[in-house]
Amino acid sequence: MRGLGKNRKYVVFLTLLLAMVVGTAVVHAITIVIDGDREPVWSGNGGQTPGSANDGNEVGINDNVDIQVFQWTNDRTDFFFLIDVWASAPLMPALAPVDICLNTDGSAATSIPGTNGIYQNRCSYPSGVTGIDTVIEAYRLPSGVRIVDVLDVTTDPMTYLGSGTLGYNPAATTPVVEISVPLSLLGFGSGVCPASIPTVIYYDGGDTNNDDNLPDSGTIIINCGTPTAVSLQSFTPGANSTLPVLGLVGVLALAIVSLGVVIVRREQKRA
Repeated sequence: MRGLGKNRKYVVFLTLLLAMVVGTAVVHAITIVIDGDREPVWSGNGGQTPGSANDGNEVGINDNVDIQVFQWTNDRTDFFFLIDVWASAPLMPALAPVDICLNTDGSAATSIPGTNGIYQNRCSYPSGVTGIDTVIEAYRLPSGVRIVDVLDVTTDPMTYLGSGTLGYNPAATTPVVEISVPLSLLGFGSGVCPASIPTVIYYDGGDTNNDDNLPDSGTIIINCGTPTAVSLQSFTPGANSTLPVLGLVGVLALAIVSLGVVIVRREQKRA
């Protein structure tokens, strides 16, 4: 009978442990929907804290293209960015881009060539920043997002490494500009993501008024390793990804309980 009690306790322990795993996966599950509407995860909910850089309200720049905050996070598959402005809603005039200029290799030697005046102006003005080699360029929908290799000026058009996703909806409840790009298109991924990525953000106003740069001089430092997106993030790559996980866990739970019943019955017969 003592063995029977031990086996029961063992089954109960495994079931409780499995329930804790399921609960943890659900609690830490986050999903960023690139829809141009700020979500709670951008305020630190969901088990992760986004990186953040603020910019003051600047004279001579229209508030709807004047950056107030720039944020970033990732889920080890995609890099997510958010831009909020000082007005009630951001503006993205047709063909007037938002550029996120990155030094992906950490070297000042690999930098925008002098013949590439457009990106030099956007990513280096007014401080003469060097080392920018890749630009995430977001246009008003439906143009979306493209990742540009700004080192390559030998081809026309420029070399495009791939595309991302743009979320822009001035009518949203909390309107922001959201951008996502696959980490792999930036040369990043598990084990190769740098801890320091010098970055400049450029917001084109689409008119003769001043455009905005963050920062006003030099670069800000972002990274895709910290902040990490979430614990157990492999469980949650998409909006509905917890469903198959929960189904799998349910099957495992049933198997464990069934095994426990068999063990208990055998012990009862022996007793």
